Amino acid sequence: MSRYYQNGRPKELQEYPVMLQARDIMELLGVCEAVAYQVMHHQDCPTVYFGKRMAVPRDGFWNFLLSYQGKRLW
Repeated sequence: MSRYYQNGRPKELQEYPVMLQARDIMELLGVCEAVAYQVMHHQDCPTVYFGKRMAVPRDGFWNFLLSYQGKRLW
């Protein structure tokens, strides 16, 4: 069973870590790794860089997605 499911049910957004990594975004959006990184590199995505590593604050990511409701990301 994938990480997306916890106790036999889909995970809630609050069950994800406070800082999302590409694999978390992959699960949330149901996309491949390349698309998750494209989203993280989007100019409006609140990505935080730690050297070569990237993470996105969970709540900021949710707000970012909602701001693109009905629009194309790229």
